[in-house]
Amino acid sequence: MAFLPGSLPPSNFQWRRKQHRSARMKSEDGVVQGVPIEEIEKHPNVKFHRQGILNDEVQKYGEDTKVVKGGSHPEEWSTDPLQRTVVNPPVYHNSTVLFKTTAAYKYAASDWPFTGMWYGRHGNPTSWALEEAFAVIEGGYAACATGSGVAANNAAILAFVESGDHLIVTDGCYDPTREFCDGFLKRFKVETTYVSPLITPDELAKEIRPNTKIVFVESPSSLSFEIMDIPALAKVAHDAGAVVLCDNTWGPLVFKSHEMGCDVTINAATKYIGGHSDIMLGLISAKDETLYRKVKNSVRELGCPPGPDDCYLALRGLRTLGVRMRQHDVTTLQIAEWLEGRPEVSVMGISPRVLWSFAIADERA
Repeated sequence: MAFLPGSLPPSNFQWRRKQHRSARMKSEDGVVQGVPIEEIEKHPNVKFHRQGILNDEVQKYGEDTKVVKGGSHPEEWSTDPLQRTVVNPPVYHNSTVLFKTTAAYKYAASDWPFTGMWYGRHGNPTSWALEEAFAVIEGGYAACATGSGVAANNAAILAFVESGDHLIVTDGCYDPTREFCDGFLKRFKVETTYVSPLITPDELAKEIRPNTKIVFVESPSSLSFEIMDIPALAKVAHDAGAVVLCDNTWGPLVFKSHEMGCDVTINAATKYIGGHSDIMLGLISAKDETLYRKVKNSVRELGCPPGPDDCYLALRGLRTLGVRMRQHDVTTLQIAEWLEGRPEVSVMGISPRVLWSFAIADERA
């Protein structure tokens, strides 16, 4: 396992692990590198995906504070004897992970990839910081990072369907999502039905089949920006036993998709979260541990992790997300109102003021 150059790894900082889960494989004498396993389990650093544990603590903060504090653990990013540390996580470039003992290896292997550093493809402290920060702002249990927004959409969908299944997708989805459904999924006998982004709950109920596993929403819609009635649609989907996936690329921090009933929320961090048109990255947040494990294993099996440099840049962009989203809101409404009064514009799909009012009502539902 890699540490900062010149630093000495403390004996009980070797493996992250969720606090409430015990190791399935232990050394014969009940210790790992000289530290009793029960002590390791109690250590605050031995928690890989900690969002489910820390969310109650973080949720007391305002939104702007969440984007600054989410995923921030300076005490873990240095082993300096005077406890000096840094504000941002180091950028870990690693493939192979080293263990000093077979007992340590077995401990980490007991529930991989959920027990921390195992192989570079499954994450490291740089990606964990970003994933935790995203889960915090989305209000999810835990999150996964991928190499692009398209990879995030695809991995999330594949976590919940198999051959013979059916999914319902908004007709206002991102075009690569449609291509994935019409191409890849169709080849594996997964059928897709597209519905209007303005579909009513009663209309959705008529489209659901016994083998419908996913209702995929995106609000605002990609490019056409319709606002979906997600709380009502999610209830219909859940009553039928389907999971609700939401592409929330246009609304990070602003639209709380988990609170509105979505089980999994997806974001192309390439866009607003990165904020500077210089990364390719996707993020997936899951509402609970069961959903998270399915998504994480899907990402693992597809082999679509992000690079550590992109994770670092995305985390840096996320820290200013609140300020930037507020400015986007102001500027977009000004542009829409200007377009509405231009003689060159013959039809506006919907009045910007009506659209804004609907979005606010949906957010506060």
